[in-house]
Amino acid sequence: MVNADSFDLKTHVDEELTRGMVTIVVPVFNASRFLADCLDSILAQTYENIEVIIVNDGSNDSSAEIITHYMILDKRIKYIHQKNMGVSAARNSGITSALGKYITFVDADDKLHRNAIETMTGIMRETNADVVRTKCNVLNGSNLSILHEDVVLGEYEGHALRELVYKAAIGKLLCYTWLLIVKTDLIANNKIYFPEGVSMMEDMWFYIDLLQSSGSVVISGDVTYDYFVREEGATRSISGYEKKLNSIAMVNDYVSVQLSNKFEREHVNAVNASNMVNYTIINAMRLKKVSDVISLLKKINESSVFRDIYTRANTSTVAIYHRLASWAAFYDKKLILLLIILTRKVVGR
Repeated sequence: MVNADSFDLKTHVDEELTRGMVTIVVPVFNASRFLADCLDSILAQTYENIEVIIVNDGSNDSSAEIITHYMILDKRIKYIHQKNMGVSAARNSGITSALGKYITFVDADDKLHRNAIETMTGIMRETNADVVRTKCNVLNGSNLSILHEDVVLGEYEGHALRELVYKAAIGKLLCYTWLLIVKTDLIANNKIYFPEGVSMMEDMWFYIDLLQSSGSVVISGDVTYDYFVREEGATRSISGYEKKLNSIAMVNDYVSVQLSNKFEREHVNAVNASNMVNYTIINAMRLKKVSDVISLLKKINESSVFRDIYTRANTSTVAIYHRLASWAAFYDKKLILLLIILTRKVVGR
């Protein structure tokens, strides 16, 4: 029985609200063109017990004004403004400020389906899983498709969950943070954060830590999210390009040591060597001068982090296209790489 003299109604109400509350973290950097549509989709959720933590990561467009406007409209919004430190630091700020029982993430240029949080929390309650991961629509211009992966739907525990870690490490389970809903205590108790200072594949680092700390994970076929493919500009400086390669290498090395099986480690090395080459090719396809393309291809051949990963890779574990591209980069076969670039431009890949 509750002692009426000591009963605090406000505290009781606050506890009841946070018991099923979902924290939605939205990192924002110069997203003014898309932010209003994103926030509209979040605030229209059929599951209303949410807090929305918007982390402005040093935007210099009108994002701050849009956030302030929405704060006036809806008291469920919390606003954090910080200097530009990258998406990992922004998400980490949201994690440390979260009050909800569950936590999820939304990118500022995407949208949630109206029943997304209701669907995800429903699976959480039904299965008592630590993590639920759903699917998304992929919108690329006028083209719409549903995310397809070589992963069986269902609940993963024990050995099956360890296999899921391996699938995430080699890219068969795509590491999209915004498809996750997670018990907040799991993140807090295991001190799981995004790696700051990493500018590519930071989601994979987070996924691996999260999956390895979980007792059960549900992979659901429910589509809850609209992911918009936005055209990014080519890396405009060699230092910026090299930073991306170093980030892939950092994630590769971190993920590799989490795997006890030698074959799995060599497979991860092969995948990430090809990721480096693929990133180089994508950037090369956007350059106008052949001399600039040649210069970029020279950089991948000379990259010490690429050469280190390639020498530790079992390239027979990846598709022949990736095997050929990685081999050509390692042995400085620029003509082969130029033919690959030309072929991809022609077929539109």
